[in-house]
Amino acid sequence: MSKYNQDLNYLLRGTDISDTELFEKITEADRIILEKKVNPKILAEAYLKKSQCLSMLGAYGDEEDDRDYSEESKEALEKVLELYPGMTEAIVLLGDFAIRPSESIVMYTKAIELKPDYAAAYCKRGFHYYISGKYNQAMADYDEAIRLKPDYAWAYLCRGTNRHEYNQAIADLTEAIRLKPNDVGAFHNRGSKYLRHKKYDKAIADFTETIRLIPDDPRYFNMRGRVYVVKGEYDNAINDFTEAIRLGLDWLDYILDIYYNRGIVYDDNGEYEKAIADYTEVIRLNPEGAVEAYYNRGLSYAALGQNDKATTDYAEAKHLELLNRKLTYEGKTIRRLTYYDSFFVRSDLEERSDKILADCTKAIRLHPGEAAIFYERGRWYDTLNQFDKAISDYTEAIRLDPENAEKACYDRGRMYESLGLHDEAASDYTEALSLYINNRKKKGLTARWF
Repeated sequence: MSKYNQDLNYLLRGTDISDTELFEKITEADRIILEKKVNPKILAEAYLKKSQCLSMLGAYGDEEDDRDYSEESKEALEKVLELYPGMTEAIVLLGDFAIRPSESIVMYTKAIELKPDYAAAYCKRGFHYYISGKYNQAMADYDEAIRLKPDYAWAYLCRGTNRHEYNQAIADLTEAIRLKPNDVGAFHNRGSKYLRHKKYDKAIADFTETIRLIPDDPRYFNMRGRVYVVKGEYDNAINDFTEAIRLGLDWLDYILDIYYNRGIVYDDNGEYEKAIADYTEVIRLNPEGAVEAYYNRGLSYAALGQNDKATTDYAEAKHLELLNRKLTYEGKTIRRLTYYDSFFVRSDLEERSDKILADCTKAIRLHPGEAAIFYERGRWYDTLNQFDKAISDYTEAIRLDPENAEKACYDRGRMYESLGLHDEAASDYTEALSLYINNRKKKGLTARWF
């Protein structure tokens, strides 16, 4: 196929090349390798194509597939570099496997020195500059990648996703979609930009398109459902959460949040029995981590006048440690802010938050070195628009546990952005993304850009 003659660094899996075609390309490469061609460059190219294909398969592989595509890709890459050390495509792929962004940048820079017109190297280096907090250098590399290859959709996707200025970001993502109309990542990222800037109908339209492109992925139904919650379209939200549950039954960690979110929507609709059913499912799937579900199920039982059951659930919540973190003190559990609360503030949230903030403050006195408690108090201040206090708590959470501070960095960045402190916000966003990528790599996982 003609696309096999292209540099696979420019192809997107699922958009430009299917899994079937990737496996066909691996078979083709294996055939060349077994022939043991005398020309080392031909062998190196075969190993390179095999490594690139395996790397693509490993990035979003089936979790039930035990095959270690990433390790096989590395082994093939080693063969490439033995046979042809100066192959720029291989050097770029080596940068993809590096643990630290600084190591990746060194590899991409080396590839650029060898091949100054290699747009893919500029784009990848730009991304790693971005996650290293070097915004201007990142934008310069994206600009150069686009200058060298004006139809480079992934460069527009990266630049649009990373850009601070809203209108320019939307323009880049729209161009990425024009160049590759079936790229789910571009629709997802543009939808997320719209959501952040409260363009809810446009966000729904983009998430609807992601569902059209990948109708069996529960994440996109969940994202659209969350937008419906913000708009107060609870029936639509429930429908999307329900479909996400149907599709995501094998995604345990993910489906817990969906059941919980749907339960809260049922709760606010006054459909307490349905809410209880969803909270009960969360408890069944994760009984040791279901503090929130026990607490909210207790509230639903109380709303139905079933006070004995409510009391039992409150007592059970008090005995559980939330997500294995020290968010308890003297037998009491701090109510953790949910994603739902952060978007949809109920009329009694401020009244309830006073008690919760008092609990957090007392817990901090008892556990002053526990980052998670500062983070949770920061989130409540965040929701109440007490930005300075939120920033202070997020900062302390970051200081106490810097290696696991990706959420605190991201949320502090949002606070800075709300205050118009764009440089500080950009620094926190890049640090959050860097921590996310590095933590996934430490676990042997591939970072997912969208």
